[in-house]
Amino acid sequence: MVYGLVPVFTGEILDNESYVWYEKIRYYLCGKNNQEAIKMKKYFLVLIVMIIVVPISLQASESTLISGEIESGGFGGPVVKLTRINGDFTAMIGGRGAWVINNTIAIGGGGYIGVTNLGKVIEGQSYDIIFSYFGADLEVIFYSDRILHFTVDTLIGGGALVYNTGDSSADEDSFFVIEPTVNLELNIATWARLCTGLGYRLTIGCDDLQDISDRDVSGLTASIMIKFGKF
Repeated sequence: MVYGLVPVFTGEILDNESYVWYEKIRYYLCGKNNQEAIKMKKYFLVLIVMIIVVPISLQASESTLISGEIESGGFGGPVVKLTRINGDFTAMIGGRGAWVINNTIAIGGGGYIGVTNLGKVIEGQSYDIIFSYFGADLEVIFYSDRILHFTVDTLIGGGALVYNTGDSSADEDSFFVIEPTVNLELNIATWARLCTGLGYRLTIGCDDLQDISDRDVSGLTASIMIKFGKF
C-alpha cells in the first residue's frame, strides 16, 4: 500500500527505532493530507531544478586564460646571457623557440652554454669549466599589442658542469635547473621583437665536483634576445 510519496509499513516489519524515524519522514514528505503532499512535491521539484540549473549556469560563466577562437603564432631566435659562474662573470649563448597562443602564452624551450674561458686550479691541476643547461620554457605575455610591454618566462630543465683538464679525462656533474625571468619587450616590426630580461638561475644537485656547489653556479642572469616569427 502507498500513502502519498512513501510506502506504508507497520511496526511489525520495522524495529521500534526505525519505525519512529520512518513515521517522521512519512509525516514531512506526505503531510496530514493530500494538499500538504502536493506542496511537498512542488518543493522537491524546485530543489531538483536548482540542483541541475545552478551548476550549469556557473559553468557557462567560467573565466579561462584561453577562450574563444585560438590564434597561433611562433618565434625563435638567438639569446645572449651574462651571469656569474664560480665567482667569475661569463657570457653564455644559446637560443629559444616557442609556439605562441593568442599572443598571451608561449610554450617552447631553450638551451645555453658558456663561451667565456673559466679556469680553476685544484691541487696544482688546472681545469677549464664548461657550464651548460637547457629545458622547457613557459612564457606569459602581457599587452602584446603595445609597442613596449613585459613578459614573464620560466625555464625548467637540467644541465651539466664539466671540469676539463685538456686531455682525454674530464669530471662531470649534472643538475636540475629552474630559471624565472622578467622581460621588457619592444615591438620592432610585425615579425621581430627585441627582448631584454633579468632573471635568477637556481640549480639543485651540483655537488659531485670538488670545490664547487649549487651556490657557485646559481645566480642572477641578464639576457638579450631578438625574436623572429609570427606574433
